[in-house]
Amino acid sequence: MVIKQSRYISKNILIMLFVLSMVLLLGLSIGSILFRVFLTRTMEYNIEYRLLAVSKIASELTTLDELERYRTVEDMNLPSYKGLRRRLLEFSREYDVLYVYYIRRSGDQQLQYIVDNDFNEETMVGLDTPPYNIQPLPWIKLALEGEASHSGLGNYTPGWEGLLTTYTPLFDEDGNVGAIAGVDILDESIVFARHMIAVLNVLQIVIMVIVFVSGFMTLLHYRIEAQKALDASSAKSLFLSNMSHEFRTPLNAILGMGELIRMTDDLSLMQNYTDEIITAGQSLLHLVDGLIEYSKSGRKPSGDEPEQG
Repeated sequence: MVIKQSRYISKNILIMLFVLSMVLLLGLSIGSILFRVFLTRTMEYNIEYRLLAVSKIASELTTLDELERYRTVEDMNLPSYKGLRRRLLEFSREYDVLYVYYIRRSGDQQLQYIVDNDFNEETMVGLDTPPYNIQPLPWIKLALEGEASHSGLGNYTPGWEGLLTTYTPLFDEDGNVGAIAGVDILDESIVFARHMIAVLNVLQIVIMVIVFVSGFMTLLHYRIEAQKALDASSAKSLFLSNMSHEFRTPLNAILGMGELIRMTDDLSLMQNYTDEIITAGQSLLHLVDGLIEYSKSGRKPSGDEPEQG
């Protein structure tokens, strides 16, 4: 009884430890996923905040009066224009951005590049760059309405895919937007990192589900097997109790008849007692044969029953 109770307690402890480990695993997994989401959002916020700050500084690097002096392609040959391009190049290096540039309206539905920091003849933009249509994109619309704007990761101006863009407007004396300072950086590595974090989150969820389901199925199987073992143990105890009674009856008869034979000299009584002993012995032999057959069938453990016979 004590052994059974200790085994029962041990099983319960194992089950409690398993459940506790699953709860801890679930909590740690959810916590790590939330932490990665928090890090991703913090990274995006810091990048957005940094670029907005850089574009604001770029908007203060020149004035509208200076930009108004540059209207034609010939103005690009002015020393001051080239000096502004050089200042933008130094600015981009100092603040670690890819492009710094100024644009302004050219008609109602077009924008014109004024100057950028690029000295590569193949990629540089300026007054000789054809005007382009105002795209119906929220960050361009906000900038033209006088509000600093940010494209956000994965959002691109058509023709400039892979560039994270920030705009800050420059105002004239009447408070109208006279030009826009733009700052671009490459966001491929940032977008890749965000995608990898998202993939890791999904993989962790899948692994967590697999571990939880497999653990639950193992626990369920363990419980079923434990219950089967408990039922078998109970059946064995009941079987041995019944067999003990069944064996005791013919054995008592044999012992009793033997005592009676020893105490009498009457041959007829001895004959009767002997017949009773034979009958009890046959009954006992029948029980032994049944027990052996029972043990061979595998339905009951064979333990000590044969030795008792």
